[in-house]
Amino acid sequence: MAKVLPYRAFLYDQSNFEDLSKLISPPYDVINENYRQELLARSPYNSVQLCLVSDPADPSRYEKMKSLFQEWKDKKIIHQTTKPAFYLIEDQFELDGQLTSRIGFVGLLEVSAFEKKEVLPHEHTLSGPKIDRLNLLKVMGAELSQIFMVYRDPQLILERIYETNKNQAPCAELCDDLHIKRRLWLIEDSASLTAIQNLLLDQQLLIADGHHRYETALALYREEPSERNRYAQAYFTNIENPNFVILPIHRIIQLPEVTNGAAFKEKLEKIFKLTPIRTGKLQEALSSESNDTLHMIVSFGESNEHYLMKRNRRDALDLEIFSLHRDIFEGLLGWDVSKLAKGWINYEHTEPDYLTRLQSLNRSVGFFLPPTDLKAVIHFAKQGQRMPQKSTFFYPKLVSGLVTYELGNF
Repeated sequence: MAKVLPYRAFLYDQSNFEDLSKLISPPYDVINENYRQELLARSPYNSVQLCLVSDPADPSRYEKMKSLFQEWKDKKIIHQTTKPAFYLIEDQFELDGQLTSRIGFVGLLEVSAFEKKEVLPHEHTLSGPKIDRLNLLKVMGAELSQIFMVYRDPQLILERIYETNKNQAPCAELCDDLHIKRRLWLIEDSASLTAIQNLLLDQQLLIADGHHRYETALALYREEPSERNRYAQAYFTNIENPNFVILPIHRIIQLPEVTNGAAFKEKLEKIFKLTPIRTGKLQEALSSESNDTLHMIVSFGESNEHYLMKRNRRDALDLEIFSLHRDIFEGLLGWDVSKLAKGWINYEHTEPDYLTRLQSLNRSVGFFLPPTDLKAVIHFAKQGQRMPQKSTFFYPKLVSGLVTYELGNF
């Protein structure tokens, strides 16, 4: 049984700022140092200040962020809402030339062990980010980002609450660097609060994104069990909404020096049927294929060749992401994928970025994938099985700084 609570969050005080887009930031793990400096140039109060340390070697880095968080509260840069609320968010974006939107809400989720099956993970995580996040959470005691959760509700209860609120002036409104328009409303009336809480009472929640954040919150509660550490800030959206979007994440690797592209292609042809396609037609080639066959595209950077790669599915759960890791990374290359260091595999979300990365690396081979089937993701999660890291891209990602939770202050 998932327990969610409304709470008094900290929001940027809009009376002090004309443009909220200068204050929010993407998730910390997609920000490099150049981008961090760009965000800070927009405003010294950009949320990246409290999400990403400036000097990872500074032994007092977390204490400095704690002091800065307190300073922002004292100066009313951020202010706490007067009543406990859920935070209704509309993310409006363009996909394949069509304008669409996703509806979700932010609330506090009581953390529970994965063994209880109330919250289901679906991807493997790395230990390094969890250590950093745990140390920051312990010291600063605040969460500027949310764990991204999905639930199932064919009755569309949250969507109906959105319909009654969408014509009211939002509490916050901005457009981010990806041209996603985000609007936020406070849901404070008792009927809506009760409806949202009841909605999730009997739900099994799936972590869509933010596995590190959830495992960090759970680790903190296990180390220091208290009412303060019992809850984590989470964002919830409905997979039954027709606008729910899941996108693929493509892979680019560098072949070992002892292997060339032609030899690797011959090995692939023993498993898959390869059909040449033209650059610029990758997504078109994938979209034209039936889901009855397992299919992806393999690209060779040095020869600039692309091939549609197909084989019969062994069963309905024989997914492209598993074939890539088991048949190719483990089977043909001999890699132990469970022990791959971060950086061995490069990840890109769009076709242009995929092609650019492909050309930037020596001995590069890319794998352009279709989206992972959500039903299969849920099936494996319920079985307690985890998928390879970055198997799914629930679009769009959340932003940091729009809604902030101070542990225990709700």
